[in-house]
Amino acid sequence: MSLFATYKQELRAMYPNRLDNQEWRGTQLGLLRAIQAMTNHPESIVSQDVETKANDSEGRVFKIPVMKDTGDVNITAVRSCTIGDLDNESELVDVTWLTMVANLHMIKEQHRKNEISYFEDFDRKLRRIERSFGKSIENNIFSKLDTEKSTIYNSTLIGSKYPLVGDAVQVAAAQQELFFNDLDAVQIADDFDLMEHVIVGSTNLMPSVRHYINQGNSNDETLNYQFNDKTFTFSNRVVDGGGVLATGFAMPHGSLGLLTRINADARSGNTTTDGTEWSVERLNRLGLDVGVQYKSTCEDVSNVQGLEHLQATKVERWQLSLDVCLLTPYNSDPANVAGGIKKFEFLS
Repeated sequence: MSLFATYKQELRAMYPNRLDNQEWRGTQLGLLRAIQAMTNHPESIVSQDVETKANDSEGRVFKIPVMKDTGDVNITAVRSCTIGDLDNESELVDVTWLTMVANLHMIKEQHRKNEISYFEDFDRKLRRIERSFGKSIENNIFSKLDTEKSTIYNSTLIGSKYPLVGDAVQVAAAQQELFFNDLDAVQIADDFDLMEHVIVGSTNLMPSVRHYINQGNSNDETLNYQFNDKTFTFSNRVVDGGGVLATGFAMPHGSLGLLTRINADARSGNTTTDGTEWSVERLNRLGLDVGVQYKSTCEDVSNVQGLEHLQATKVERWQLSLDVCLLTPYNSDPANVAGGIKKFEFLS
């Protein structure tokens, strides 16, 4: 080959580089982060016993016992030698699991004399799986919140100052700067005492919150007093309906709990004679453990463009999986008793 032809050959930069940084951007996981924080909070509805039994529940029906509040007792003004009855009722809440599975494979010889290394390719595939797991969990959290939101409000602010449409509190533009102050009164009217509240919102809620939370003594109005007992996270999986500027769910701690379960083979670290191995691994970007099944086999991948020469080569395959359960507090009569999860919508 002449020097001229050699000089004409393409020149390639090394990988990794920063050119694809935005291609591999993450996503806001505010719903997942909120439920993880509530699960680990002292007021969590996920006790150590529930978590332990959940891990051992594969292949078995798992129920959580609860006590029903059947109302106030009859108070009389007469003492008597005859003492009447006072019974309580208990129920069992079914735990329902969602199984999530993702597959990953690697062809080692595909990376021979390739600018993209084996480990860079593996990491990018793992990022896609973690992001997809996170989005799937968040979509289910949003559906759970929207299903379990309170339909009952005892506060007179609801219906007079704030209309209720589709069980969501409607907040007009002129009311938005003081809404989070009124939210405390709404929750107290439903017997949820003043405590730290968690608010998860659509990303469109972020500008309003940032604006109001920074209205301090140097401004004409001091509005940040509303936020001392509230934490906010935001997610693209909180969906804004038609004509709605921003959407949010406000709830006291203990309103959401996350249970995860790893399959038994992964927990036991089993292996087989055909080269299959199971293990439990941490997905750090997601903040969750998953069960991993691993196989290393000889396969024909000559049908893949550029790999026509690999008719019998090493192929590694991983299957990542976990079971997820979303818990909300027990309510024996949601049609008549207010719940702690309140949905609100900021109107444009």
